[in-house]
Amino acid sequence: MERMKRNLISVVAHELKTPVTTLRLQSETLQRQIRSGKLSDSQQLLSEMLEESSRLQNLICDWLDVSRLEAGSLVIKPKVQTVTGILNKAMKSVHLHFPQLEVSIKVEPEAECVLADKDRMTQVFVNILENAARYNDKVKPVCSVRSEKIDDSVVISFSDNGIGVSEQHLSKIFDSFYQVDMGSGRKVGGTGLGLAICRGIMAAHGGKIWAEQNPVGGTIFRISLSL
Repeated sequence: MERMKRNLISVVAHELKTPVTTLRLQSETLQRQIRSGKLSDSQQLLSEMLEESSRLQNLICDWLDVSRLEAGSLVIKPKVQTVTGILNKAMKSVHLHFPQLEVSIKVEPEAECVLADKDRMTQVFVNILENAARYNDKVKPVCSVRSEKIDDSVVISFSDNGIGVSEQHLSKIFDSFYQVDMGSGRKVGGTGLGLAICRGIMAAHGGKIWAEQNPVGGTIFRISLSL
């Protein structure tokens, strides 16, 4: 527990400090340009500042979601949605930051419609797709998505060609603040909250999420929703 607490402090401090420091430096640079009357890079600086602000906002939203999950107060508003519609919305968001990610989709007709909160389910899809791109050392990150009916459930599988997750970590990656590489010098950033939030969202839907090793390399994330 003490080790986890130290890692938590390290992760949170690192993830909050980086965008705040960047925003301050960008603001100071922009201020100098305004004073000198040379605004050639102002548009680029403003774009970068907006991006860092969004990063901070996402971190805060993650913290709020975790608090809601722990308090049992996460509210979902399920309606009949199409899997394709949610996937398209998620891909549009993911491709803003990871345009190199190639996504293929196969949705069986009987597994097209689900009862779900569109915004929350999009949040789950975005997290899985971003992980497929982020935890990947391939020139062309790929994620194959398949929606199929299995018994009385719709099972949506995300198979990527990333670096994969060892068997010992598969069940733990859904724990809050858990990361396979917990050191402050890890290559990939993040608070370790994304998959924990996904698990909470799926539980609120009466569904579940789990991960498996991809036999051809990478990881397979599966989510299940009752029909």
